[in-house]
Amino acid sequence: MRDTVAYASTLAVFVLTAVPAWGADNRSALHQAGCVLRPAEDWPVVQSGAAGRKPVVFGTAYTAPALTFRIVDTKGQPPQGARITLKYIWHWLEYPYPEHPFGVISDDWDVVECPVAQDAVTYVPEFVVKARGWYSGAFLRSVLPPWKKKMPEFYQVEIVVLGSCGRGHVLDRQQLEEYRTNPKAVELVCRQFGKH
Repeated sequence: MRDTVAYASTLAVFVLTAVPAWGADNRSALHQAGCVLRPAEDWPVVQSGAAGRKPVVFGTAYTAPALTFRIVDTKGQPPQGARITLKYIWHWLEYPYPEHPFGVISDDWDVVECPVAQDAVTYVPEFVVKARGWYSGAFLRSVLPPWKKKMPEFYQVEIVVLGSCGRGHVLDRQQLEEYRTNPKAVELVCRQFGKH
């Protein structure tokens, strides 16, 4: 009980709704919003086999809807110096892979990072996710391995407020489609880092 009371004073709330599309050009729309794109190929090799390599197979592109966030602390103020990060994640068949003779279904992602606005309302433009993979060999077309989906495919976005919150939020494709067709608010409650 004591821990619950201690955490209650350090909670922050952010609200998520859909906004009209900003256009199909990822980089210019992101730049206009003050956001930065960090594609999968720019991440360290520990993420997966993607770093520094050119993709060789592509799934169907998915346009994630534009979103707006209202990010505040328990006093209704925007967290100072915070950034919101959206990680657009897709599956792809990775081969070769240690101890897995048929490879594995791996995740990769592009990251969009935006500053939290001074008025607590932060807009993130629509983003075209180009799911891609770095293997196009025989296992991609064969009955082995027995996975149903082998082509790269976008499946979710993870949302985290850096410098403010210790917990994130996940939206899958179905939830994103709900935001596109029927904008609604979602409240997230997260604990600030360094406060106990």
